[in-house]
Amino acid sequence: MGGKSSKSKQTPEKKVSTPFKVGDNVTSIYGNGVVEEIRHDGTIIFILNNWELAYNSKVTCYLNVDAVKLAAVKPAAVKEAAVKLTDAQEHAQEHAQEHDQEPAVEVVSSPFKVGEKVKSIYGSGIVEEIRNDGTVIFILNNWELAYGSKVKCYLNADAVKANDGSADTPPPPPASSQATPTPAPAPTPSPAPNPPKFGANSFVSTPYGEGVILEARASDYVVQLKRSTWELAYGQRPTLYLSERDLAAPTGLVRGGDKVRSIYGRGYVLSRRGPN
Repeated sequence: MGGKSSKSKQTPEKKVSTPFKVGDNVTSIYGNGVVEEIRHDGTIIFILNNWELAYNSKVTCYLNVDAVKLAAVKPAAVKEAAVKLTDAQEHAQEHAQEHDQEPAVEVVSSPFKVGEKVKSIYGSGIVEEIRNDGTVIFILNNWELAYGSKVKCYLNADAVKANDGSADTPPPPPASSQATPTPAPAPTPSPAPNPPKFGANSFVSTPYGEGVILEARASDYVVQLKRSTWELAYGQRPTLYLSERDLAAPTGLVRGGDKVRSIYGRGYVLSRRGPN
């Protein structure tokens, strides 16, 4: 009860010595800053001068002493000269903006002049403008876009040539074409088409049965089969479109016992339906 406490005494934290002090200008791989605090474990705390976050927030670095070095401080005279140089540059920039001064551009001599006829790989035209850098501007004569718009070319002088008129003048025809042409022989009249073998309302025999021709056309015949040969639903009869080689004159009525031939083969008639 009255014995010594079992708790061990805490060893006080040892302060790490650093070569820096609060207020020193230091540098790191992240940038420069001024030391604001040095912790007991040697951590150097400083705010970067050249790094700004959103809402003008600054970046605070917590680095070991090995990652920080003293920044080289410029002498007062050097600082003053740098400030004066910066002010002079700003003044010159403001003066140029006020008077809209542009840097001088070297004028390139061009072998062409405004109004001269020129030609290029895209076609021919008349020079409208020549820029200081030698660019030749002309509108093509033989190229039209939608709504009647013209094509304007901006080409270097090397890509343009003087037009002596050869580009606009078609080449002369070859010597052979200048000779008196020989009249072409009169075309041989084509033979008149053969008249149709069968006429409208003619009875014919087809591979599908007998029928009547409804129309004789130039390329085929419109044939309607007899109801006794082939009847569709609701009493409809098939209508065929056949060539002349598929038609023949009717063979006449057949009776039971006759020997017949059809597209399915040969056989004998067992019975015939209806009077037709």
